[in-house]
Amino acid sequence: MNYTKNDRIISVANGFNIWAFIFAWGWLLSRVLWAHGLIIMIIYIPIYFFHSIVMASIVSSLKLHELHYFVPTIILAAIHLYIGFKGNQWMRTLLIRKGYESM
Repeated sequence: MNYTKNDRIISVANGFNIWAFIFAWGWLLSRVLWAHGLIIMIIYIPIYFFHSIVMASIVSSLKLHELHYFVPTIILAAIHLYIGFKGNQWMRTLLIRKGYESM
């Protein structure tokens, strides 16, 4: 879908955004979706640190319950999938708020 303002045209795809899925909050911040990016960073960072602790315990062969190995990974994957599916929608909403019109 294309959006125009003055002589500038911005194209935003429909559906899943692979770049938003891969880069998550970095993609959000690069697209000037500040609020979304900061909220995701606030959620993401503690989970990532917990994930790092779990991975370090695996490497040093501490015995944690097996469920702890997968919980942070599943949560991080869910966050990335959510951003991948919602990223283009958030981008379209931002463009409309900035005064762009759908073509």
